[in-house]
Amino acid sequence: MQRRYCMYEDENRINREIYKVARIEAKLAVTITKMETFDKLLVNETTEGMRVVSSEVHR
Repeated sequence: MQRRYCMYEDENRINREIYKVARIEAKLAVTITKMETFDKLLVNETTEGMRVVSSEVHR
């Protein structure tokens, strides 16, 4: 049985591509937000006379 072309196949393919891009952008936004938040927490935390700034230890 031969498959008939459906006019919605192109639309479905386009929607899948849009979804892939949106998903990647959303993951990137979450990652950036997590990194910024973690860096702020590290900056505010002081332990044993050492101040941690932007993931680097300064004495």
